[in-house]
Amino acid sequence: MLSPYITINFEYVNFSLLWYISAIVHNIIQKDDREIPGKTLYYYKLHIRRNDECEWYKEVLFEEIEKFRNSLIKYFPNVKNIPFPQKSIFSYLPYIGKIYSDENNDVLIEKKYVLDNFFQVICEFSQSYKVHEFDKFFSE
Repeated sequence: MLSPYITINFEYVNFSLLWYISAIVHNIIQKDDREIPGKTLYYYKLHIRRNDECEWYKEVLFEEIEKFRNSLIKYFPNVKNIPFPQKSIFSYLPYIGKIYSDENNDVLIEKKYVLDNFFQVICEFSQSYKVHEFDKFFSE
């Protein structure tokens, strides 16, 4: 006669690390503004990757990134100490975005590097994952 028994295998999974993400500015996309003829908008295409290998892209304007940063500052005042790019003159003059120059390109490249660093620091700060605005900003 066989005796009934149950085998239970338990593997420890640290769920607190399961949903950590990383984000970088994959590229910057220039598009015409539909509301203001002749004005160019720059979209920052973010490459977002979770540590479970799920990844997606999201296009956002600089103003949306700035709004996200300001929402985090409300919860974590030290976020304002993380280097963050300033708005460039291109965002204040409606038609200058149409004029391509190496200076414009250099400004965008510098913004990309500073934003990459900003996202790296924010994504490594585990407390930021508890804030609703964090999930909302990085959602697909």
